[in-house]
Amino acid sequence: MAKSNRSYIFLGCFLFVVFCIVSFIFWIYGQRFDEIFPTVVFGEDPKRATYGVIGDFFGGILNPILTFCGFVFLIYTILQNQQMLDHNQEMLKLSKEQLEKSTEELALNRQEMELSRTEMEGSKKALEMQAKTLEIQRFESTFFNLLKLHKDTVDNIKINKTISFDEAVANRTPEETGAIKELSGIYSLQHIYELLSDYFRKIYQEYEDLDKISNVYESFFVDYKIHDIHKIFGILFSLLDMIDKSKFIDEKPFYINLLKTQMPSLELLFLAYHCTSSFSINLTPLAKKYGFLNDINYDEVFYQHKAILISHFSNQSQPPY
Repeated sequence: MAKSNRSYIFLGCFLFVVFCIVSFIFWIYGQRFDEIFPTVVFGEDPKRATYGVIGDFFGGILNPILTFCGFVFLIYTILQNQQMLDHNQEMLKLSKEQLEKSTEELALNRQEMELSRTEMEGSKKALEMQAKTLEIQRFESTFFNLLKLHKDTVDNIKINKTISFDEAVANRTPEETGAIKELSGIYSLQHIYELLSDYFRKIYQEYEDLDKISNVYESFFVDYKIHDIHKIFGILFSLLDMIDKSKFIDEKPFYINLLKTQMPSLELLFLAYHCTSSFSINLTPLAKKYGFLNDINYDEVFYQHKAILISHFSNQSQPPY
């Protein structure tokens, strides 16, 4: 900006000097004659002719001066244009360098953003793995607690049994005939199943459909008031429902097989009857889905029910694993 101002000052001074020179010439010319434009038209003044020569002299001098001035202005204009071009080139160069720097900064920012995104993805995966691990730990803690509760419930089932004469003789203790003996655990399940079989014999002689089996099974538990069986299958439903709804467990067959190994064969027999009744509306679909009804030894069921139960459960699909 200062350089441009100096150029304008120089140009103004140069024009002022030229103006002064031209004005001075005209002033001299005017002082030497009566008038710059004479009013006398008759005759001639001899001095006027002399100063005419002087005028021609100054005219001859001024024309080259003015021509030279024009040439100087032309050169000055060319130099100014060249300076402007050089300045524009420098600005373009600076702009190019600035653009390159901006491009490099953008590239660096893009790399940093990519690294940040990679780190965020890594953190996200780590958090997901941590959440999955915590979910698995929570699942296993609940699963094994329920599994223990299931086993304890089976072990704690108690029922009184009157010892028959045949049993007393078989045990070589005939004096115990008619005595009351408390059974627990698997022995109580076995006695309950014997009572259920006797109940079936007393109620119906023929079992041609599943509805009769279901009705007798439900009546048996109402008459004998045995509720521990329902507790066992309530816990079993909780276990199967938790496994079925878990989204973080990839090894569901492991937990299903672990549950199956803990269930005695008598419990599976009760499960077959239980799944025919209205007591098991929620449990039956899960028992079918995970193949619990395929693992039952139907040779141990009450002989008149075998064909009906096999026909009802034989069309179950295989477990989803």
